[in-house]
Amino acid sequence: PVPMPPERKPWLIPVIAVILLAGLGAAGWALFMRGDRGLQRGVELWQRGQRELATAEFSRAARENPGDALPHVYLSRMARESGNLTLAGQEATLAVQAEPDNAIALREMASYLVAAGNYELSRRFYVRALQANPEDRSSQGFLGCALIKLGRYDEGMRWMNRAGQGSWSQCAMQTPGAVPPAIPR
Repeated sequence: PVPMPPERKPWLIPVIAVILLAGLGAAGWALFMRGDRGLQRGVELWQRGQRELATAEFSRAARENPGDALPHVYLSRMARESGNLTLAGQEATLAVQAEPDNAIALREMASYLVAAGNYELSRRFYVRALQANPEDRSSQGFLGCALIKLGRYDEGMRWMNRAGQGSWSQCAMQTPGAVPPAIPR
């Protein structure tokens, strides 16, 4: 007698496919979350003043998620704050390359350009940042600052007034020949 082939269970292949897809999805999610946690850990370390450890976390997050601008934004800002404009420019460039329409990356590039004294190009990047996020008060205020540094005081003050109070408010006072804004009564 010829043995009968085993009866196939029609549900077996779809169940195996679902299990494989679930496993792949979980692995992808774990990789994504690990990079996100690295970025968050870097922010926490930076806020506590642990710059070297923060730099390591941001660098790791940038390697794990090359399409994410934020690790480069933080690395640029830290370099800019410490006076390393060469590194700040490199990281700002990488941030914009990673996400060309990211308002935060565009704003960081503009901030680097202000620090480097390139006010016209910084103005252009602040405008791009505002096109990506018209509600960004920092970009509004610092666009005003860039305009003031370009000698466009009235236009700059309109942007600063639109943004309200912020760290950009000191810009009008630091610009030679600028008339200080009136104190509201």
